[in-house]
Parts: sequence; C-alpha cells; structure tokens
Amino acid sequence: MNRPQNGSERDRLLAEATREFLKRLPPSLAEAVWAAAVPHWFDGEILARTLGIPEEDAAARYARLQEMPFVQPVAGRGHAVHELTRRLLLDDLWRDRREAFRVWSRRAAEAFESRPDDPDFLLESIYHWLVADPDRGADRVWNWGAEWNNTFQYARLHALVQAGLEHEEAGRLEGRARGWVLFRKGQLHILYNEYRAAKTALEGALESAGGDRQLEAHCIKALGDVHLRLGEYGAARGRYEEALGIYREIGDRLGEANCIKALGDVHLRLGEYGAARGRYEEALGIYREISDRLGEANCIQALGEPLAPPGGLCRRSGGLHPRHPGLASGRSLLPESGRHLYRNGRFRRGRRRPGAGGHSGPGAPLPGTAAGPTGLLYAGLFLCPAPRAGGAGPAVALRHRRAPGRPGPSGPGR
Repeated sequence: MNRPQNGSERDRLLAEATREFLKRLPPSLAEAVWAAAVPHWFDGEILARTLGIPEEDAAARYARLQEMPFVQPVAGRGHAVHELTRRLLLDDLWRDRREAFRVWSRRAAEAFESRPDDPDFLLESIYHWLVADPDRGADRVWNWGAEWNNTFQYARLHALVQAGLEHEEAGRLEGRARGWVLFRKGQLHILYNEYRAAKTALEGALESAGGDRQLEAHCIKALGDVHLRLGEYGAARGRYEEALGIYREIGDRLGEANCIKALGDVHLRLGEYGAARGRYEEALGIYREISDRLGEANCIQALGEPLAPPGGLCRRSGGLHPRHPGLASGRSLLPESGRHLYRNGRFRRGRRRPGAGGHSGPGAPLPGTAAGPTGLLYAGLFLCPAPRAGGAGPAVALRHRRAPGRPGPSGPGR
C-alpha cells in the first residue's frame, strides 16, 4: 500500500498517516477499522455482523472506533468513517485484500437487507451486493430500478444509480452489474433531457451486457428513445426494430409492446398516420393481453391524437395538424376507460424529481435530490369541436398533459 490513490498531496499525506495509524493498533481493532469502512454507516449490530462475530464481542471495538479521529457520528444511524478516509481505505482494501472486501460486503448486504422497510437500508444492501455477488446485485438494480422508475420514484432511482456509480468509478464493477448501473444512469439522463450523456451511458451499458439479452434489449430500446428525442427518426426506427426482435426472442411481451408503441411514435413524427394507428392498436392489444394498465392508457391516449388527414386541420400547440375524422362529431377520442386509467390507481400520483443541476455531458455528476415535489400526472381530453356552419371558427384543443420533466408515453422503459 505505497501508491497514493490520486495526485493530491493532501490525500497522499492522509493515506500515509492512516496506514501508519492502523499499523500501531492491535490487530483485532485494526480489522474492525477496515470492516467499518465497507458500509457507509454502522452501529454495534452492523459492525458485529460485518465482522462475523457476536454483538457482545463487537461492543468494545465499536466503543474504541468512536474515539478514532476519522470516525464521526451519523444522526439516527450510528457512526461512519469519514468519507475521504473511507475512500482511501476501500481503494487499498480492493487492491490488496479483495476477497476480504467481498466477504465483508456480503455480510453487510445481509445485515442491511434484514431491515427492508427502510429504503436507505435497502439501497445500502444493493450497494454491497454489487461487489459481494455481482449477479445478485445486477438483478436488484434491474428489479428495484424498474419498480422505482415505473412508479415515478425518481429520487430513489437516482440514489440507486449513485450507489452503483461509487463502485463503477472506483473500478469495482464489471459485466452485468456495471451494465445495469449504467443503464439506469442512462435512464436518468433521459429524464433530465441530457441525451448525449444518456447515449454515452447506454452504449457503455450495452458493452457490459455480457450476454444478458434483457439488458441488451433495454439498452437498444432506450437508445431508440434518445434518437427519437433528438429527431433522428431513421436511427430511432432501427433501434426499436432491433430491440423488438430481441424481446420477441426472449418472450418479453411488455418489451415487445413498448417497442411497437415506440415505432408508432416514429410514424407519427414522420406524418405516417395510418402506420402510426396500426402500431398503436397492435401494442394496445398486447398491453391488454398482459394486463399492463399504464401501457394500455398510453396507447388509448395516443390513439386520441389527431392521426389521419380527412376532415381538415386541428389547431394545436406548435401549429396546425390534420384532423382525425372522429373529431367532426365533437366527441373525445380518449375513451372513458382511458381517462380513468390515468386518474385511478398508482398512475395518478405525485412524485419527486431529483433536482436538475446546471451540468451536462457524460462526465458530469447526476443532479442532487434536494428538489421539492412536482405536479400530479393527469390526462386531459383531446377535444376539437365541430366547426361552425360554413367552416368558420378555429378548433379548440385540451391536450393530454404531464408533470414537468415527466417522460412521454414512449419514455424510458423498465
């Protein structure tokens, strides 16, 4: 352990002083310092479980740790090794005692996982599984990331990504674990409208997929979303068709429906209204088959947009658009069932959006989480009343609306 971990003279001196300090400690206490650096915080129980010793035997070591200059109290949690010292210790531990790092991480994961009702403990357990058992950690990033993305809990998704990026930036992630962390990072960049950064993260995730066809399909689909938002419709279509083939190969009906819906969005942007309608109706059938209510609602809403040219033009934000033939009756094209899907259940909820920073680009950190709540997601009805006699009078539209920053129907997937 004689190489500084960065070019900072302060860090070099701190690393040397910490190593000398540990050499002077009794071996059992020095081991407790190394183990205590693995979690972001610890108390007597977590320290005992990480070390693999009875809690009563760990009590004396826990008391001595609290006297150390680099250990600080954490309100409501216990104590933590100061972050700079912790980073230096973990770098040394990963380089020189990697198996001990993995053993302590597994024990810490099990300790934190025993308190699943606390989101902070859940996130901490996922953080440790990514090192202790990368496949298990990858599965947790996949599953919990999907849960928090699909229920608009973006602050938790952001915290999950930050936990994974700590390992990734230190070179402790590879394969599927790295791939799923970068995929979730790409999702967040899409939510923040940072499409170039999203593309970089998603391409990195795709390189690390390691034969995980689900991850490959998700990355390709999300890259299609990036192309769509950048107005690169041909590239978007290609990505969606590629992802669609993989989803069909692995039997993922939801992924298949999402790609078909996204291809409808491409057709709509290109003014190919008949093709768009066909794709939306095809996706709608699959969403209903698998009982995916949000996908069903999104398709019904999309079919309520003015898709076909007959009947004149409807004035909407951004210009004039072809009127859907059903609009001549003045009726809503978003059926009652579709309206209620948005109003009822888990889709009509408030959410927190991680605060958007002023940065951009793939090398920048993701924004913090200090922002307050935003508005509720809700659906309006697209209404274009029939023109008055003689065709006079503009059409009036009340469009589907979404909370600021909320992805549209073809937004990031699971």
